[in-house]
Amino acid sequence: MPEVHGFRAQHSGGVVYLEWTMRSGSICNGISVTRSEDSLNFTQIGSIAGLCGSVSAPVLYRFQDPNPIGNTSLYYRLELGTVGQSNTISLFVPETGFGEYQIFPNPFSANSRLYFFNPRAEQFHLRIFDVRGQAYLSAETTGDNFALGNETLKPGLYYFILYMDGSEAGLVKGNFMVLQN
Repeated sequence: MPEVHGFRAQHSGGVVYLEWTMRSGSICNGISVTRSEDSLNFTQIGSIAGLCGSVSAPVLYRFQDPNPIGNTSLYYRLELGTVGQSNTISLFVPETGFGEYQIFPNPFSANSRLYFFNPRAEQFHLRIFDVRGQAYLSAETTGDNFALGNETLKPGLYYFILYMDGSEAGLVKGNFMVLQN
């Protein structure tokens, strides 16, 4: 049975990038890349023909899904010829444009993330405040999202501002509600 290692997905610039490694000694005849919106019904979105893997060394594979369905969680799985399938991985694909944001999942949970438009991987800063203006969180990234996690946020309304290096003027401003932690 072929063994897939490190199967992961990342969304950037409207494309989902998939990557995985076939462990040494794992071989199959072709790989079908499949996608689902419900984690049950998968449709083939691409394939890699021919012998896959290697008897003597690990083999890295990369695949792009150029047309992911936005504003939903997508599930990906590999069909490894006729010998089995990989584990299923999931990824939320936000649809954001300049000055827009999304918080998912919403209602707010410990796994919530703030997604925003950052196609050139520029340095962004996030500041979160309570209704009294007390700063609760400060973070920075060159990615397109921030993990918000509610373990430090008490129930209540919070405001945030996203800005780029060298500019305190917010490119994105918004708020969110924490119902419980």
